[in-house]
Amino acid sequence: PASERPPTARVAESTGPVMVGRAPADEVADAPILVELRLRLESVTDPVERTALTLRQGLYLARTDRLSEAEAMPVAVRAAWEGREAVRVFVWLWLLEGVVDFYRTSRTAGRARLLQAHAAAARTGQRAEAELAAAWLAHLAYVDGDYAAMLRWLRASSLGAALLEETAARSSLTLACALQWFGEEAPAGEWFGRAREVARRTGDRAGIMAATANRLMLRLNDDWLAFAFGEPLPHDLPSLRQELLGILGYERLSGSASLQEQNEVARLRLAVLSGDDGEALAAAGDMSSAHLRRSAPSLAMAGVVRAWLLGRRDAPAQAAARLDEMLQGFDAGVLDDDDAAACWALMAQLARRADGAQQAGRLEGLARDARARCRQPLDPLRPELLAVQAEALASWPTRAWP
Repeated sequence: PASERPPTARVAESTGPVMVGRAPADEVADAPILVELRLRLESVTDPVERTALTLRQGLYLARTDRLSEAEAMPVAVRAAWEGREAVRVFVWLWLLEGVVDFYRTSRTAGRARLLQAHAAAARTGQRAEAELAAAWLAHLAYVDGDYAAMLRWLRASSLGAALLEETAARSSLTLACALQWFGEEAPAGEWFGRAREVARRTGDRAGIMAATANRLMLRLNDDWLAFAFGEPLPHDLPSLRQELLGILGYERLSGSASLQEQNEVARLRLAVLSGDDGEALAAAGDMSSAHLRRSAPSLAMAGVVRAWLLGRRDAPAQAAARLDEMLQGFDAGVLDDDDAAACWALMAQLARRADGAQQAGRLEGLARDARARCRQPLDPLRPELLAVQAEALASWPTRAWP
């Protein structure tokens, strides 16, 4: 599912193919969540509280096309607070550094900063900050496919009982993605709705789009895997495509490498599923372009899809040569198991085109094995996931947060 690397399928603040232009910065600046934080900043004089409110703005900016502004904040804060002890300032600083690292690099190395923030906040009785750090740690655990850790951190976030709405929104979105990935579609839909509810109430435009886009991307992943294995698509493609085209400019609002890259992967998958070979070849070519410096998983997937598209037009001997060339450079180890399964399955199709029944059978076996590995960790944790979902539902407030 969603890596980060990012999982090309599993997301959590991510996603989308087709591409509307980037929103003007002044539209992002007018997001009500930023307006509210600025108004609060104007009304307080305590330097610690002012710095915390500034860094909270950075946590929003990191998820928009103003990532560079969020990146600059830690430098300024460290300079301003050098030699002064203020644990709360550094808790918020570490929170922002961890989140910025995630959106800047498409990696989860920022976990160290988030762990630092959580430990310091918990040790000094800063419940709201500890819960928010836990919610982001749950998010990163989901991205890495560490579902046991994800469940622990979701509980530590206090879910719906969290003091900050940002925490409730983040934990709801992560829980929704996990439920969807585990195949629990009905409760997943409810939690995506709750994530949107909180984001709408707080004026978090990026969060509203993320809650919508994540569910669509996970459904797109289901269809992609089924297509590769020659199975009926589990979700209606025309309606899915229409919804995706309606919201998938979201990543273009962000300077995030992870979101931009998932946008390209989704564009490629949609084109293939829609039978538009020309668009799919263009998308695969864009992803393979050297100047874009895409991640190894994206490059591997683009290479397989391009070879599969071209090989379908080849005579058997040419298809066999194309498949052999592709296999020499293919490294399934850089892919999530679901993406590896789809790639092996597409190569098996190409092997049958090349009249290589024995090779096709071997590749189909690799595809089945990768698909099984993808689902293997889920079933033992399903009861605990549903228990956390029940706890989250019980904690969901019937009143507004303060």
